[in-house]
Amino acid sequence: MYKFFSGLALLLCLSVVQGQDVDYKKGMIQVNGKDYAKLEVTKQNFGLTKSFEVFSLSGEKIIIAAPATEFESDKNDNSYLFYRLTFLTADQVGIFKVASLGQEKSFAKLIGISGILINDKADATKVKEFIAAKGASPKIAVNYTLVARSTSWPITIKADKTIEQNAKIIGNFKPTGSSNGLDMYEFA
Repeated sequence: MYKFFSGLALLLCLSVVQGQDVDYKKGMIQVNGKDYAKLEVTKQNFGLTKSFEVFSLSGEKIIIAAPATEFESDKNDNSYLFYRLTFLTADQVGIFKVASLGQEKSFAKLIGISGILINDKADATKVKEFIAAKGASPKIAVNYTLVARSTSWPITIKADKTIEQNAKIIGNFKPTGSSNGLDMYEFA
């Protein structure tokens, strides 16, 4: 039993040593006490949201991050916002979650633990790994308008792929393929 607990304690100590200590002070992201990248913050919407620009220590702009408002957030959880990160030097884009309270520190920690900067440059392979490991897959917010129509009047589907009711076009459709003997359509 003693060996088990001492082994567990040793494992815990090693995991603490392996973890990266990310800190954010005065516009500088530090990892394990060393400067990692510069961060510039622009407040938007009366300070409720912010956009970020990350620079290498040599001054090259590496990342632009802005709120991704076209994605639907969880209505029961407002603890995070979706941000679109554009990695300029690696020509990649990813969507990430950033805490809505303490956005600057949350974003700095996200960048600090990413490991994407090697020799003061963004490594394209590390950026791809970072997007795959930490990126989010949010739902797209659907914006639709209901069409006023009489439910007692029959509809007519025309050959030009329009849907009519009472000689008025109320919609259209296009085939998107078939699967397992079922035809698929997209309606607009």
